[in-house]
Amino acid sequence: VFDDAHPLIRSNMLSKEHNPPPKPHDGALPLWYDINDQLIPGLWRKVIGAVLATIMQRPGIEAKEVTRLLSPALEEWEARLVVEWAFGVDALKEVAPGTGIEGWTVGEWWWWVAGKI
Repeated sequence: VFDDAHPLIRSNMLSKEHNPPPKPHDGALPLWYDINDQLIPGLWRKVIGAVLATIMQRPGIEAKEVTRLLSPALEEWEARLVVEWAFGVDALKEVAPGTGIEGWTVGEWWWWVAGKI
């Protein structure tokens, strides 16, 4: 049920929608940036949608497996950047927080985040 009073919607957490994950410090360019260091918005939407849909279908998945499933499009470091961004906007949550075990599942409003960007 859509609830416009939900904290995720009211908090404007998707102000990041035009600020995708930062680029790594080693100078590598993620798939969603061109060689002129400009964001490719359509590609960013496709990448975040593919990663969220993959995690939705396989709760508990690790970055290495996301990379394998979306190969050759994404490398593991790119998948990790997307996951970190998605955590920041509450689209993903850890399966076993505090245990040191890697694995994610989608948050309650992941579909809203995917549709909003």
